[in-house]
Amino acid sequence: TTMTDSKPHPRNRPNKSKTSTKPKFEPRDKAFSLDHDASPPLLYEVVIRTAQRGPRSSHPTTSTIADDGTDTDWCWWYFLHFQGWNTKWDKWVEEDMLVEDSPENRELCKSRMKAARSKKKNKKARLDEQVKELKQKKEEEKKAAKKAVKEAAEMAAELKRKKKEEAEAASEGAAKHARYLLENDLEDFSARSDVQHVQIPFTLKKVLIDEYERITVETVALNGYPQRMVADLPATISIKTVLERYKEVKLGSCKGTYAEASKKGWEVMVNGLLSFFNESLSLFCLYRHEKPQFRSIISMADNSDERFAGKEYCEIYGCEFLLRLIVRLPVLLVDYRASPLAAKEMKNIVSKLGDLTRYLQKNQNEFFRQPYRIPLETELMDCELKALKKKNGKRVKA
Repeated sequence: TTMTDSKPHPRNRPNKSKTSTKPKFEPRDKAFSLDHDASPPLLYEVVIRTAQRGPRSSHPTTSTIADDGTDTDWCWWYFLHFQGWNTKWDKWVEEDMLVEDSPENRELCKSRMKAARSKKKNKKARLDEQVKELKQKKEEEKKAAKKAVKEAAEMAAELKRKKKEEAEAASEGAAKHARYLLENDLEDFSARSDVQHVQIPFTLKKVLIDEYERITVETVALNGYPQRMVADLPATISIKTVLERYKEVKLGSCKGTYAEASKKGWEVMVNGLLSFFNESLSLFCLYRHEKPQFRSIISMADNSDERFAGKEYCEIYGCEFLLRLIVRLPVLLVDYRASPLAAKEMKNIVSKLGDLTRYLQKNQNEFFRQPYRIPLETELMDCELKALKKKNGKRVKA
């Protein structure tokens, strides 16, 4: 057989010395080419263009001669054209890669092609599904990131709003006049049913009751001098010192995603309490028996007394006075705000005050060490000075 218009396979060189056998296929015959790259192998319909004998693609190192005298290292090669394909795909294949054109092979070709197309379609569907899942996951991550940014912005705005409200409450509280008598019993003061109260432990309630009785007692000495007591100021451990230590504890415990927001929340609380105490001390945290001492402290600060000059009230007074503020604060927030707090905000404030109260109870022996003394003549109320003058006919110093 001779080649037509095709170029010979690179391996094929006519060799007249090799014994020839008859080819299985002739030019223009139809057959099926096996594609072993697929599993199971696919069958492609081809037309034989030319045939030529040549060495096998994989042959042993030594020549093997068959019984009929043929060289087994050589075989028939066929130059194929694939039906329905461009001629650029025409190629040489060995005879072992071809099967004859028969009805059975045609059916096998159709069934395997159908299965391959279905497999390819399923693979494409799986890939499309994976791409879809990846896009959906990316979209969800994008939405989650946007949500987290939005929540962080809302939280920052909320903290800013609360800080502003607390600052307004502190400044407005100083300008409000007192609506109730501070000398009332503390249990009566906290009996308001319309207010969320801070739960005060029994040991701290005892501190409040003991100091109330100590400060407001009505007994007098034989010379008519009042035997009630006042706090010996400045305190050994001031409110500012305690709250700064408390803030350090809370900031150290802030961890996780919203640690920064939590830290800012505790800083706002502590700074707000210090500011509110300074503004509201004379109005809401002193019994009327202590007002003269308060005025005396202001006078001594003005006269550059080193004990009080340049100091805020939270640096002069001790934790007993902070405890009074904690008891009164929920009522003050209800009665002295221009606009009422939302229930959620009030609950959050009461919760943090409760946490502070538990911290004070835990360190009660260290923080509540306020010494007391008999008031000086400059620290007596007007009614006490009049009674003393009437008793002795003149002012008597303690």
